[in-house]
Amino acid sequence: MHRRTSPVRRFAVRSDLTAVVLDAAGVPFCDSVGLSALIGVLKQSQAAHKRLALSGVHGTLARLLALTGLAQAFEIHDDVQQAIQAIQAAGSGA
Repeated sequence: MHRRTSPVRRFAVRSDLTAVVLDAAGVPFCDSVGLSALIGVLKQSQAAHKRLALSGVHGTLARLLALTGLAQAFEIHDDVQQAIQAIQAAGSGA
């Protein structure tokens, strides 16, 4: 997970984006390095005033987020479509 986060970090702060959805459905394992990378992406998106949502969180990532209390820091949705709908609804003021 951590080797692929550099492009994600750059993508998360692109000026033309207002929100980013990270789909974790295909992430089979996550350790402290991966969790640290996610925290970095979260901090960068917050600093750039971008909305960050996670989708498909399961397995070790879900357990790590719950155990560390970080689940409260992230916007988490069951799947990408749900995340997109939530972002669109918030953007329309619904």
